[in-house]
Parts: sequence; C-alpha cells; structure tokens
Amino acid sequence: MHWFIANAPIRKKLLVSFGSMVGLVGLTPLTLLLMPRFALAAGVLATLVAAVLGVWYRHAIATPYVTTVVRMEALAAGDLASPIQFTDYRDCVGRLTKAMFSFRDTAAAQIRQNEEAEQLAQRSAPDRARSPRRRRIWRAGPRRMPRASSRLRPRSPRWTSA
Repeated sequence: MHWFIANAPIRKKLLVSFGSMVGLVGLTPLTLLLMPRFALAAGVLATLVAAVLGVWYRHAIATPYVTTVVRMEALAAGDLASPIQFTDYRDCVGRLTKAMFSFRDTAAAQIRQNEEAEQLAQRSAPDRARSPRRRRIWRAGPRRMPRASSRLRPRSPRWTSA
C-alpha cells in the first residue's frame, strides 16, 4: 500500500477510492438479485468495509496534502527552519515539497542579502556623515547632475561641429 500513498498520482488515487466505493454500493443490489438470503449480510458487510476504506483513503490521500499546505503557509510566514516532509513521494505532494526547498533557499538567500546590505549601509553611514560636501551632494541627488554635466560640455566650436 506504500505505492498507493507515495507513488500513485492523485487521479489514480481518486479512481481507486471512488471505484471501490461504487463497487461496494453495487454489491448489495447485486446480492439481492442473485442471492436474496444473503442480501442483508452483504449490505452490512459492504457498509463496514466502506467505512474502514473511507477512513484509510482519507488518511492516505488527505494527510500529506494538508500537512504540505500547512508547511507552505509556515514557509510563506517566514518559518525556514521547520522540516519539509514527504520529499520521498513521487506524486504531486512530492513535487510540491521538492519545490518548497527552492522557495526556502531563495528566501534564506534574500534574507542574507538584506542583512549584508544593511551592514554595508551602517558601515558607510559614518563616511557620508563626515564630509559636509558629501552630505550636500547626497541630499541634492539627481538635481545636481545637469549642472555637473554642463561643465563637461566642450567650450570650443571645433568640438561641436561634425
């Protein structure tokens, strides 16, 4: 049954689970037609088997999906440390959990880059604050650029003619 839980695609899981339930539902009328004496016993037995299979199917199909969704929500909220389960599965859940590794690694790299940028900004802040000229240029920003570029234009007519 490990194949059903870990390897079967979701469509195959649903086909097997719903197909077995339809078979159990059809068993009672068939028994009533072919062997009327055993119809009641077959109906009770089919109901018990359907109840047991329903619980097992629910556990086998829904638990990995719900657990993966909860883990994805935690990852989106910033939890990068919790383990990611079901990576050995070959169905949709396994593919989702493998993709979660790249999401987690990307988020961790982005956090590291943000920390490095913040440290760099903190280290360079005292340098900018030292020089009053740097502060003026820093505050002026792009407004000073046209004046600075006008100083670089050639003054002689021989440079402007083509």
